[in-house]
Amino acid sequence: MHSLGLRHQDIKPDNIYLATMAGVAEHHPVLLDLGGAAREHANRPLVATFPFAAPEQTEALIGGMLGEDQPALTEKVDVYALAATLLFSLIGSKFSGHDIAQGDSGLEASPEVLRSLRAELSLIHASRARSPLPADALPELNGVAREHLREAFSRWLSLEPSNRPRARQFLEELSVLLEWDTELSRRQHARELRSKLLSVASGLTLAACVGGLVGYQWHKRTMGQANQATNAALKKADAASDELHRAGTTLDKIIADPSLGAVDKARKITEVVESLEVQTANLALTNERLEQDAKNAEKEARARAQQERAAFDSALEKAEAERNAAKNAQASAETAAWRAEAERDQARNDQASADGARAKAERERTQAQQEKAASDSARLKAEAERDRLEADKNASEAARLNAEAELALLRQTKAAEVKAAFDKGVETGYGARRAPVPQP
Repeated sequence: MHSLGLRHQDIKPDNIYLATMAGVAEHHPVLLDLGGAAREHANRPLVATFPFAAPEQTEALIGGMLGEDQPALTEKVDVYALAATLLFSLIGSKFSGHDIAQGDSGLEASPEVLRSLRAELSLIHASRARSPLPADALPELNGVAREHLREAFSRWLSLEPSNRPRARQFLEELSVLLEWDTELSRRQHARELRSKLLSVASGLTLAACVGGLVGYQWHKRTMGQANQATNAALKKADAASDELHRAGTTLDKIIADPSLGAVDKARKITEVVESLEVQTANLALTNERLEQDAKNAEKEARARAQQERAAFDSALEKAEAERNAAKNAQASAETAAWRAEAERDQARNDQASADGARAKAERERTQAQQEKAASDSARLKAEAERDRLEADKNASEAARLNAEAELALLRQTKAAEVKAAFDKGVETGYGARRAPVPQP
């Protein structure tokens, strides 16, 4: 659609169906309900389902209802809606805002209600972009895989359209997330291709080649019919979109025409609505015819496919014996390939173990350095303490010597004083003995 200049505008789970095609076993998702499709950068028509619509899409819809001018939308709204649909299919009711405005069909769309809805949607969109995977969602997914998925959805659900990828880039990013499935498919395809080449080298019969050519012609014819039906549906959707746009323009002109009275405006609006109803009924009939034609073509294609497949299988049975030897050789080659992959995985594991051991040794070396630094610091602290104690001891010894010296000096002084007093007393006593005693 985007390559044709169209945007869907209403991608959601209810509009995606799993369909089967003639001759193809797998189911294919088909996007339906193109009634709201619009041309790229067109302002009308504008539709949205709030739980899955992009921020700029809900803003344009609510702003238009409030009479505000809004910029034209781009195909990035479809990228947002598809990403929201994928996330809802993964986490279900844990998807933020999955039921917003889904039960308010009878609620009056007053300006207050619209502004409240706009604020609530703004919070929901910001929450999705910031944390698309709630903590309790997908508990079995963790580690690097969960982080990659979270980053991808954050980018796909970005508030800014310029930060989201285009549709083709979006599909490429999805294929990266499914890289393991793609790798298995590629290996299976390579094995089948090698088996076919070996079978041809062994000598497939002419009938098998003819059967393959017939199958190719049938596939080509069926795909051509499918492409024609798709182009017809797209043309009708384009015409319906143009008609809706013209009807919307006509309604705007009628409403804005000051020369018309209320009765004339109501009459003209009724005419436009009746015309749209007739065109809608015609489009519904055309769609029914297309669906019936598609069913008839599918029945015919299935019948032809069964007949041609029977003929092709009959031709291929003749080559089974020749393919057995090729299958055995292919099995040996696959065994060798798986063994090489196992050895490669073992080498990676050994490398991871070596890296872990190196990291552990580095941590132990760092710890030893830290312990050595702590030991050196403690040793220096002990030496400083020892020097301080030594200094205190020397000071104490010096004080003791000074005290002893002062004590000796005091003793000498005391002895001198005692000796002097003694000498003085001796002299005094001697003089007293020689003095005459007075007579009574």
